Amino acid sequence: MSFYVLRVMQRKLTEEGFLLEAEETLKEFDRVRVVEIETDRAKVYARTEISGERNKILRALGVKSRK
Repeated sequence: MSFYVLRVMQRKLTEEGFLLEAEETLKEFDRVRVVEIETDRAKVYARTEISGERNKILRALGVKSRK
C-alpha cells in the first residue's frame, strides 16, 4: 500500500511540474509537528507553520492547508 501511495504522489507531483521524488517530499514534511492541547472545554490541535514550498506541494497533491 505504501508503495502505491508513493507512486501516486510522484505522479501528481510530476504532473504539477515538481522535480522532487515522493521520498524527498516526505522528508520535507518530516519537520512538521502537531501538538494536542486539552482544556476543560475542548481539545485543540496546533501545528508548526506550513509555508513556501510545503504549501505548493500540498496544493499539488490536492490537500488544502489551513492557516
